[in-house]
Amino acid sequence: GGRNAPDAGRAWLGVIGDTGQLKGSAYVALQEPSMSEGFYLVELWSWICPELRNTTASDSLIEFAMGIADMKHMRLVMAAMTQKRMGKARFYDRRFGAPIGNVYNYYPNGA
Repeated sequence: GGRNAPDAGRAWLGVIGDTGQLKGSAYVALQEPSMSEGFYLVELWSWICPELRNTTASDSLIEFAMGIADMKHMRLVMAAMTQKRMGKARFYDRRFGAPIGNVYNYYPNGA
């Protein structure tokens, strides 16, 4: 155990790269929305530098997030929210199959 053990916290950060040379990262956290039946895990971000986007680095970050879900025995929710680049959405589709649900955005004037 201990406070730095993978099963000790409420949030986890996976990093690719050497000190001072960040090449990618993923952040997974516990979430319990109101009116919920319990906690689940959510990937709040997953980022890979452009030169590694067509390598196995993205797979490594997905494996990291899935490893946390496996360890915690919890559902993992991930999203690819973009209007311009759909590469991440296609990557998730290949990895997990068709998505579930929809996300809707409201943009006030000037937002």
